[in-house]
Amino acid sequence: VVGRIVAWGDEAFGRARTVCIIDPENGASLKVADKNGYREILRTTYHDKPTILLERWAGEATA
Repeated sequence: VVGRIVAWGDEAFGRARTVCIIDPENGASLKVADKNGYREILRTTYHDKPTILLERWAGEATA
């Protein structure tokens, strides 16, 4: 499902950048993000909890 959403976004928005935030302990979500071409750019906090910020540019190859 995520792959189809990412593909739709690539087509609909052109060379857009998308981001996601994921709890570092959520291995399943990190794996889905990686599979869909998202790469870690920052470790930070969100609501006082550790958070990873990932980004993907439309059109980038996925794993």
